[in-house]
Amino acid sequence: MTDFNDSLYNFLKDNFGLHSGYNSEVKNLWYQLALNTKHSDVIPFVEEFLGQIGRMKYIRPIYKAYGLLDKKAAIACFEKNK
Repeated sequence: MTDFNDSLYNFLKDNFGLHSGYNSEVKNLWYQLALNTKHSDVIPFVEEFLGQIGRMKYIRPIYKAYGLLDKKAAIACFEKNK
């Protein structure tokens, strides 16, 4: 299997517009992948998504991945949206 590197990330992001658009299932998985691979350019889209979605099945894994990338920002986002 091919490693998920920056060029593949940028290809998917740019050609499929994965930072915005699509349904909650796709966004949920894309945001988790982007955060887990330490791509901080996705953070504004993640915070917007977390402010709109209330289902724990979507937000719990994203907050977990966000917290591993930037714990203070994840806590601040949680406090703003609770």
